[in-house]
Amino acid sequence: MRRISAAKALLATPSFCISVYMKGVDDMEPLLEVRELSLDEVLRFETVLKQFLYDVLSENISYGVTFAHAEAYYKDLVKFANEGSAVVIGALLGKELIGFHWGYEVTIFGQRRMHSYLNAVSPLSRGQGVGKKFWLLLEQITRSRGITVIEAMVTYSNEVAMNYHLTKGFEIERVKVCKLLEKKC
Repeated sequence: MRRISAAKALLATPSFCISVYMKGVDDMEPLLEVRELSLDEVLRFETVLKQFLYDVLSENISYGVTFAHAEAYYKDLVKFANEGSAVVIGALLGKELIGFHWGYEVTIFGQRRMHSYLNAVSPLSRGQGVGKKFWLLLEQITRSRGITVIEAMVTYSNEVAMNYHLTKGFEIERVKVCKLLEKKC
């Protein structure tokens, strides 16, 4: 029980943050802030998080994704954030959420890992280094937990995501394959 409470406290009071300010202006709000989101923020950004989830699922799953799937993923995100097991990082441009990264801790054959689950950046904000800031922050959080491995599952046909991960030091560990026994309708 204490572990969950401590994780909830960490999520409620973000301790890791990357901020970008305009050069030469000291008293300004950050232009871009990348930090852990509190549960209250996850709830407040429900609409935009559901849209991000729908977009990322649609980009990576080639069949049958509906908005109901995004809503189910959002429900899980809230549940895990409430339990303290999710790491939810947000990119805020002023008060607008322009991207998020969702990860969680897993143990595989006794090895603790941080699993990078889903992330998305608004199309208008892509190519601005937001994803890089997500990874830097996730690495800080992972190290602070004493974890030395970050893993991610990437859709093989998503060449952009595959190349991104490979150029950031990820290695192919295993490949998930499937066989369709019936023709798609």
